[in-house]
Amino acid sequence: MRKLVLLVPLLLATTACQGFTWKGQGAGLTEEQSSLGVRDVDSLAREYETRTYFAGLRRRMDGTTNAFARDLASIQSSFGRHFLNYSAGDPYVNYPTDMTSLGHLGRFTTTFVGSIIR
Repeated sequence: MRKLVLLVPLLLATTACQGFTWKGQGAGLTEEQSSLGVRDVDSLAREYETRTYFAGLRRRMDGTTNAFARDLASIQSSFGRHFLNYSAGDPYVNYPTDMTSLGHLGRFTTTFVGSIIR
């Protein structure tokens, strides 16, 4: 049984190394081709597949994030419309302002700290 336990990792290592090859590593190029920056077809195909995979992954993640944010925004707007009687298109509520985010943060901080101190 001990011999079998020692044989299994050796068997796994040899089967894993069967697929190892220098194909796609530029081994078939001459010295001149390598110096000129010529790349073999396998390495170009592998790079294309990698770039395509990660581009698709980024696109899917952006779509997931956008859908999640869109769902949250629709929940928030529905809550505001039905419970707070708020309309996003109401010009009396959403009047234009020149206040920056830092100004809003300062106003919030002074109001919050002032309510705690009282």
